[in-house]
Amino acid sequence: MGHAPTATEQARPFQAGIVSFLMFLVFGSIPFLSCIFIPNRWALIGVCVGVTLFLLALCGAVGAYFGGASMWKGITASFFVFFLFSF
Repeated sequence: MGHAPTATEQARPFQAGIVSFLMFLVFGSIPFLSCIFIPNRWALIGVCVGVTLFLLALCGAVGAYFGGASMWKGITASFFVFFLFSF
């Protein structure tokens, strides 16, 4: 059996939530800013979707890092929530 995690090994969900909230506020405007200068409608859709998904992964990774969890778990959770509420 494994050992009980110490205080430094445990995930910190409150800190992860605060960081994720702030990241979404700050980076939420970047997709809009990236789309201002693109005149082609089809390129606009691709750029907005691509930038949004990249920033979503970045927010999940940074939130997980500061929360003490795996960054891949943070990215996966961000995409899961995104796709869950998109449809």
